[in-house]
This record gives sequence, C-alpha cells and structure tokens, in this order.
Amino acid sequence: MKKGKDMNLQVRFAEKKDVGTIVRLVREGFPKDIIDRMIYGADGIGKYIEIQLEEKSSETRYIITEKKRQVVGFVEYRCLLDSLVLNYIVIDLEFRGKGLASLLLKESIRLLNPAGCRVILDVFDYNTTALRWYEKFGFKPTGTSYWYDLKFGELEKKGNEVYIVNFPQACSLYRNFGFSMLTLRSGQHYYNVGILGRHWLRITQKELLSDPDVLLFLAQKYPERKYFVLLPEKISSESGQGIEIREVVKSYRMECELNAWK
Repeated sequence: MKKGKDMNLQVRFAEKKDVGTIVRLVREGFPKDIIDRMIYGADGIGKYIEIQLEEKSSETRYIITEKKRQVVGFVEYRCLLDSLVLNYIVIDLEFRGKGLASLLLKESIRLLNPAGCRVILDVFDYNTTALRWYEKFGFKPTGTSYWYDLKFGELEKKGNEVYIVNFPQACSLYRNFGFSMLTLRSGQHYYNVGILGRHWLRITQKELLSDPDVLLFLAQKYPERKYFVLLPEKISSESGQGIEIREVVKSYRMECELNAWK
C-alpha cells in the first residue's frame, strides 16, 4: 500500500470486485480496432480474470491503485523466472497527468518484490507519450513487432490435408472466454492460430503464409472472420500465395533493469 502526500491513494492486489473496472480501463486505453484483436476485447475476459485472481499461484498478477475507494488505475504483470512482463498499465482518463502511473509502476514492483531483475513491455509506435514516459524510467528498445492485415485472393490447394489437433479444447476455451488457440497440422508442419473475440484470427508464424493448404482451410472454415499477422520482422506486401498483406501498426519491445530505479 502506498501512502504519500495524498493519503487517499492506495496500491493493492486486485480483487474479484475490481474485474469490471479493470476490463473497462483497458478497453478505454486502446483504439477499438486494436482492442478487438486482443483478449481484452473478448466477451469472456472478465471470467478469465476472475479465475486468474482465484489462483494465488498464477504467474499473472493484477494490481490496482484507488483513490477514496475508486479504482483509478491498473497494472497487469506476468512473473517469469528472470523478469517481469508488464502486459498493461492504464490510468483512468479523469486522473491522467497527475503522476499516478509513476506511483503505480513503482509501488506495484515493490508489492510484487520480484526475484527477476528486468521489466519487459511492448508499446505501440503511435503512443508517443507512453514511449517517452518509459524512456524516462530507463526502458530501452530491444525489438520490434509488426501487425499486418491479411486478405485472401485466389488460393489453390497443393495436396496436404489440414487437421485440427485440439478442436475440443479450443472450442471449450472459446465458449468460456471468447478467445482460444487452434493447433493445425498440414503435412509435417504444425501451426498455432489464435481465435480472438467475434471477428479476428491471429497468425504468428511466417511459415503459415507460405502454406496454401492451411490458408485455404482457414478461408473456407472461417469465411466471416478477418485475419491479422503479428511478426517480429517486416514482410513484403506481395506474398505470391494469393494473399494481400497491409501493415497496420508496429510495437516496440522495451526492457529496463530493476536496479536502475527500484
């Protein structure tokens, strides 16, 4: 708990009663077109967070800051062996520009008292305010990820049958949370494809874009869905596989040593 100049401010671990506010804060913190491609855009994300909160050994931790018992900020971490992954940090629009994000970042780290020595995060390139803010804390860029929209043209089957390896499990997860992961097999190759919310499929393996059998399978099985590709490298807009690729946004991976400001 943090008590400073403003004695009404507190930083604590989130509880079940906070879940609705957490979801609202994250959804308000990103453009609609981006949040739809994330698990926080899914209908069942609240239930997912509740289950995470019930398990005290979960590596995902949710911490909030509140003012006069009103939740005004939220941070989500994954606790890895040698680092903390900062998934989200969001302050309510009404309370931004008052230093609450800095307080929440520092005090949440103290509350977790992590064994790891680094904090890792991803930030979108359009969010220049956040980029500058992280830089003030000593975060430095270490990589880039590119988000592409994907559209299918004429696809031609090459001969491999495509199988879903984990269909019952994927269906169960989707019914419960509104997002899931399909594992597909085409010949000797395995691919993971994310199912996100009501509209999107996510591809994170470049090799899948060169497998026309899988592309055709997805196009036929999910004709109503849109597709986006998330890769750690730039790719050509001309794939030669009957698909069209358009860059939408990119994000920067940033890292900071905890001893720099802990």
